Amino acid sequence: MTEFESQGDQVLAFKGSRYWTSNVWGAVVAGIGGGTLMSVVAIIVLSGSPSPKIMLFMGGWVLILLVAVLAWFPGNAIARFPYEVMVEKGKGLRIRAPLKELFIPIQEVRDVSPSFPLGFVIRLKHRQRFLTQIFIHKLFGSRGKPLADAIREEIERCVSSG
Repeated sequence: MTEFESQGDQVLAFKGSRYWTSNVWGAVVAGIGGGTLMSVVAIIVLSGSPSPKIMLFMGGWVLILLVAVLAWFPGNAIARFPYEVMVEKGKGLRIRAPLKELFIPIQEVRDVSPSFPLGFVIRLKHRQRFLTQIFIHKLFGSRGKPLADAIREEIERCVSSG
């Protein structure tokens, strides 16, 4: 089995293992389900006894849910743990995460380094909204190390040509 999937001369696609991909999607589905359940509980509690103390507590609960949704989706935080990364030679990285696809120019990538508990961490020079690092988890599978090596090569190519 090849370590990556070549999509022409200019794009290398690194897909996570089936286990990792289902884990990432499962976490998103569970998060959406949990947020929905919390919202329903808040509505039931508020409709049952709307005392000021309970209204303040439930208002805080709903605010936390709203901030979490805004951080994860428009804020790009969901792209921290991608299930697929495509390295476009000379251009950058295309990050695929559940419900999100993000392009990061290679000039915005600071470095790739091993991270003991996780696998590899891709650090960015500038924030992409809430995204400052991308993690290639050890459960990404056998394609994690070749992905890190391909990104390092692109960084070196960018530094030497630019």
